[in-house]
Amino acid sequence: TYDQNALQSAADSMGKDKALVKTTGNQKVLNYGQGVTMGQPSAVVRGFVPKSLSDLGDFNPYEAVYQAIQAGILLNFEFPPASPDDLPFRASQKTGWGSLSAVGGQIGLLKTQASSSQELVRNVFFKTACRRVANSVLSSVQTSPRLVDLLLQKWRQGGVQETVVQVLGPDDGTSDILTVRVPEVNWPFIGISGTGSPSDQMKIDEYLSKEDDYKDGDPLTGPYPLRPYKIKGESHFVDEESRAGLSDFLAMCLSSGQSASYLSWYTVTLSDLFPSFIPFIFDFDQFLKSLLKAVDSTVKEIESVIQQVLQKIRQLEAIIQAIDDLLDLLNITVRLSILGVSSTSGSAESLASAMIASTAKPQGPPFGLHSGLVMTFGGPGLGSIAAFNAITFILGFNA
Repeated sequence: TYDQNALQSAADSMGKDKALVKTTGNQKVLNYGQGVTMGQPSAVVRGFVPKSLSDLGDFNPYEAVYQAIQAGILLNFEFPPASPDDLPFRASQKTGWGSLSAVGGQIGLLKTQASSSQELVRNVFFKTACRRVANSVLSSVQTSPRLVDLLLQKWRQGGVQETVVQVLGPDDGTSDILTVRVPEVNWPFIGISGTGSPSDQMKIDEYLSKEDDYKDGDPLTGPYPLRPYKIKGESHFVDEESRAGLSDFLAMCLSSGQSASYLSWYTVTLSDLFPSFIPFIFDFDQFLKSLLKAVDSTVKEIESVIQQVLQKIRQLEAIIQAIDDLLDLLNITVRLSILGVSSTSGSAESLASAMIASTAKPQGPPFGLHSGLVMTFGGPGLGSIAAFNAITFILGFNA
């Protein structure tokens, strides 16, 4: 609101020809002067500038979250949480379980294939899965000073950093945010579906029970120890309190990842997915040319094999046709003829004479080509011959 008289008085004081308020239709507007046009106000753009890493000392929030996720997976935090039926020590072994259930399906398959912790962390997909979880909370972590302060407090004063070092091994200064430290201690894993099925529970119970038989100095055959365990004189373990602190750290940062913002993105480098592909990147043109030549050579080889197969098929067709023509030419048929001969002497000479003198002989095939098989058998007296002749008549054989 404004006092029109006061404004007009102010305009009058500047000169009689200056009107600070002018009337346009039924509206009164301020007269800004000749050639001045007032439009709509510009939109206000608001952004957040996160704390500089230099303000946090050697604490990098993203790298801390990334390493905490790695340590949690190595401690089986993606497995189903403890149940009320678990005995006290078993429940302690499962401290922190369920904190990383979102990656259970991905990591479960890798743990099935990996024979040990050192082999698991060297797998490129282990790094990719850890980075994807860390990237999902990157925006909320970097744009929340209060959250960064809480994570810093838990990382340093809450013992999370010591837990990560205990599991992953100390940082020798050569690792960076894209790498994973290989644990000094090596221990095996089991692969489960993550659904908490009875078969999974049996595998878990059998796996955890192996810690009951741990002896200092022997290789680990089960999970990373909850109680002090010495390897080469150095104690290695992560107790229940340390596991709970790591779980709280992960829960604090992962729960903040539900809110979306302009930094909600993640990247996966080509080197993460295909390390062996890196040398070809520097000479990608030559790589493509070599690949095309190899494909072209392979196609030509396949074409040659196909032509040879077609040629063999055509040869087989010709052979089959020749056989079919030969069968038509010879008109081969199968005949069965029976000759009943009464001979008391039973000599081969009398049998041959009888066959030659017999009538109604089988007709030979055309062109004078024939072949046959003669079988003889005998029986007692003329009665058997008569019976045999009757059978041949009934069966319709040519006698």
